[in-house]
Amino acid sequence: MIMIKFRPSKSLTYYFDRSFSGSWWKQILWLSGAVMFAFCFFWCVSLFLFPDLDDFECVSGSREPEGRLMLLFRLFYDPGSIDHLSYNARTFGVVVVLVGMVLFMGMLITVISNILERHIDRYMRGYFDFGLNNHHVVLGYNKTTPGLIKSICKEDDLNNANSFGHRAILLVSEKNCEDIRKELNGLLSRSEFDRVILKSGSRNSNDILNEVSLGSAVKLWIVGEEDGFDHDSLNIECVSRIVKMCRKGSVKRESKLDVHVYLDNQSAFRTFQSVDMSCEWRDYINFKASNFNDDWARYVMVDRGFNENPNGTRTYLYPALENPSKPLMISSATENRKGVVIKRDSDAHVHVMVFGMTDMGLSMAVRAAHLLHLPNFTRDKKLKTVISFVDVDADTKMVEFRNVYQYLFEIQSATYKDFTGDEAVVTEMAPTKFKGEDADFLDSHFEFIKSNAHSPLLRKYIEECADDKNDVLSIMLCYDDPDYNLQVGQNFPFNVYFQAAGVPPVPVYVRQYMSRKLVDELRTSEKFRNFYPFGMYTEHHRINETDELRSKAINLTYNQCYKKGDDVYDSDGNIFLADLSDKTELEEKWSVIQTSLQWSNAYCLDCFYMRRRNMGDEEDHLKMRYHKDDPDLLMMAEVEHYRWTTEKLLMGFRKPSEDEMQNLMVDEELKLYYKKKRFVHLDIQSYQKLKRVDPKTFKYDAIIVANVENIMRLK
Repeated sequence: MIMIKFRPSKSLTYYFDRSFSGSWWKQILWLSGAVMFAFCFFWCVSLFLFPDLDDFECVSGSREPEGRLMLLFRLFYDPGSIDHLSYNARTFGVVVVLVGMVLFMGMLITVISNILERHIDRYMRGYFDFGLNNHHVVLGYNKTTPGLIKSICKEDDLNNANSFGHRAILLVSEKNCEDIRKELNGLLSRSEFDRVILKSGSRNSNDILNEVSLGSAVKLWIVGEEDGFDHDSLNIECVSRIVKMCRKGSVKRESKLDVHVYLDNQSAFRTFQSVDMSCEWRDYINFKASNFNDDWARYVMVDRGFNENPNGTRTYLYPALENPSKPLMISSATENRKGVVIKRDSDAHVHVMVFGMTDMGLSMAVRAAHLLHLPNFTRDKKLKTVISFVDVDADTKMVEFRNVYQYLFEIQSATYKDFTGDEAVVTEMAPTKFKGEDADFLDSHFEFIKSNAHSPLLRKYIEECADDKNDVLSIMLCYDDPDYNLQVGQNFPFNVYFQAAGVPPVPVYVRQYMSRKLVDELRTSEKFRNFYPFGMYTEHHRINETDELRSKAINLTYNQCYKKGDDVYDSDGNIFLADLSDKTELEEKWSVIQTSLQWSNAYCLDCFYMRRRNMGDEEDHLKMRYHKDDPDLLMMAEVEHYRWTTEKLLMGFRKPSEDEMQNLMVDEELKLYYKKKRFVHLDIQSYQKLKRVDPKTFKYDAIIVANVENIMRLK
């Protein structure tokens, strides 16, 4: 076989340019070759022109001849050495000196400067390859990345307060590193900015993934690029590549790598919450799916911007939805109990009004449905949490929302209101599938209001809700335009800003994009004191490690309860407390359960904070031990069942039909199969019907409630 050698060019300049513009060692090699060639050339010329060594005088003060070779070498780097040549050799010496000056003083300095400049330029542009250790890796850059970096720095500072130095944050992006550096410099503090190392590359390049030192990384964050086509699929492809590298041994670690993946699309996020798509990855990584809007919804409603102050006080950025009268600064038991607490005998209900059925609006509403389950519903089934959507396209977006959460609306009715005409048109929409005791047994109700934000009919409705002392109203402005959110927020009816005596305040949550400063300044005015900015891209919030630990403790509590069977009470009739001391057991039991169950435990934990506020003592703590017949325990267990049922329906489980239910009641294996494979859960029933259908499950709700303080002690 004849091999044909392809030559890109016949020009020697082509090969020189490619070689000399390459690696630094090639430039040094070219310079060394030029020096050697020039030196050998002049040595040969000197032999021909000056064969007599007398032309090369002795060094001053010495009778020993220095020698031709050494003197030529000195002429290359020291022009003063020309004094040691005879008169006949001076012209030759001048030529050698000039060439030496060009090579040593000119080209050498130029090459070294060029090498250093190129090295710095490559670093600044993100083209470098050196290993890091004990660092964070962020793959991709978009508008949420600066907030994520702030969050990583804050978490590191809290968890490593006594350590030396800070962990580096290696940021990999396809975007121009200089542009990223300019943006970050204006959005981060100096301390945060100094931790960031920028690297240019694609998150789906195996070469790049091999260069980011995943084997020694603390955590990996897959963010994705701004406006990237097929963003979520590319992020998941990146995870798949990393798992493959771990499987092949390219990434060697002592422990599994925490991989946080951010999904833009709400449907993709819901899929990874409910479907166990990541089960094959568990042997290699700890996979965690997140969504920016959902993170913010949890931060506003659950975490509430909680901060522990050095003097022992607690500060919250956001009020409690069920008790907005409660002060944000908690400093004593007396202040702690201010406000209207919704207990069993209360006639109040929570009402969340969401303006704009945007991604953020949907996330806020769904999180409210997960969270707002209150004890007075056990007394009066009319006292449901009301979640109202306001949108000019509510009629069409309502159809999409009811289709996405179709199994919820198979059970629950909803209300559609049209405020676009001269008179309000109200339509009650019955459950799409179930009737009688199988329908409308949950403690939440959705409204869909077709209206412009400034409609007179809508303003009248808001005014009525704000005047009702039993309507605990919160307004969330979630339009995509932050300026429009501010405009709407500043033009509500008067009683939204100034309430009558005995009427709870109306918090107005205003979606902003980059900064909270404008809304914070508005809050200094008495009129806008209840404005709260949220949703800024420059801030980022995730479930902290303590809450992750507590979620795992809920799972272990369920597990230990299952093992005990009916023996869950001591001799005095008190419900047992789970043994949560073994952290290894916590991790082992957590790693084998379905993704949907992991999220279920996290949602369960979120309600603990509200449960403590509504049923706790002066310090917002529940009792450590509960008797099985304690009325508070029985009431909270019923509330927990409504919360659990809502959660399952929102995550894609459905209530079984009557025929399915009869089969599942008598066949445990079929029941388990339907639950794990078909997402059909027998226990999605009204609390009264559950006593007939599956009475063994009642203990689980009671045991979780009885272990709230046991779980919350973990840190």
